[in-house]
Amino acid sequence: MKKNLILILVLAVLAATSCQEQIDVDKEKEAIIAVVNAQSEAYMARDLETVSSYMVQDSLNIRLRANKWEYDYTVGWEKLAELMDKDFANDSAWAKYENLRYERKDFNIKVYPKSAWAVFKTVYIWEEDTVTNKWKNIETRILEKVDGEWKIAYQCNIGKSSYKEKKEKEEAAEGEEAETEESTE
Repeated sequence: MKKNLILILVLAVLAATSCQEQIDVDKEKEAIIAVVNAQSEAYMARDLETVSSYMVQDSLNIRLRANKWEYDYTVGWEKLAELMDKDFANDSAWAKYENLRYERKDFNIKVYPKSAWAVFKTVYIWEEDTVTNKWKNIETRILEKVDGEWKIAYQCNIGKSSYKEKKEKEEAAEGEEAETEESTE
């Protein structure tokens, strides 16, 4: 009787786990990278309708950005869509970005049945007054499966370049202070 009970329990566990949806992780990672890149392409094209198609549109959608120019923390799809609409309408802010493009690498992605997260490095590249500029970011996305499609629920962009520049300026200032102290002695 005891052996039969154990056998029944083992069979029940096997039956329950074998019925779970199997995830093709590599296929899902490819789909996630495609969504992240497509959303970025639409953003750089200032196409709010297409950007919207890649986003979870609820009160918990979050965008966090921090760089040398700004810090913003926006919660809720309506607020985020309004912010992007204003940003896209500001032609003068976009005019300086000629040939804006990006390169992404070092994706770390964790896939669950209905959600995923991705962390990656991005370098934004553009020309301004015939000078090529680069801006380095560390970015994070949390995605949810909505009707079988990956949608972005959270995005965070941290401007890595600004912290390096700040450190270099601080080190330069410290060097100038040391030179001043030496010259006054």
